[in-house]
Amino acid sequence: MVKPLIIDTDVGGDPDDLFAILLALNSKEVDVKLILTTDDYNCTRLKFLNRVLKSIGKKVPTVSGADFQRKKNLVVGRIVSKDVVKCNKNQVEEIHNVVNKYKHTYILCIGPLTNIANYILKHPETRDSVSLIIMGGFI
Repeated sequence: MVKPLIIDTDVGGDPDDLFAILLALNSKEVDVKLILTTDDYNCTRLKFLNRVLKSIGKKVPTVSGADFQRKKNLVVGRIVSKDVVKCNKNQVEEIHNVVNKYKHTYILCIGPLTNIANYILKHPETRDSVSLIIMGGFI
């Protein structure tokens, strides 16, 4: 059975997040329902993500998450500086909308966990409907 998946990412720095997103989008085991960006300085990561999705012909809802106003590890700023994007920052409700549609949803956390923490704090009643898959740390 194909599993509904939300990806929470700080794509646009190291290439590992982009690789994980591309892998998930081409997997027969998961169906990516939403991709959230986090540590998203002025929606730059969202712009980059949307550009990548468009270039590979994938349509997935995207939303900008927590903005820590940090430019560190954001290497795509110049690439997307002129891109225009509607910067939807309603990440908690977007997550909730997906979780409510399915009996069980998987969330792949490959960036800071701020968006997920905000969701869990606002909707603790859904904790049994969600499985978190967390990749974290530095080498």
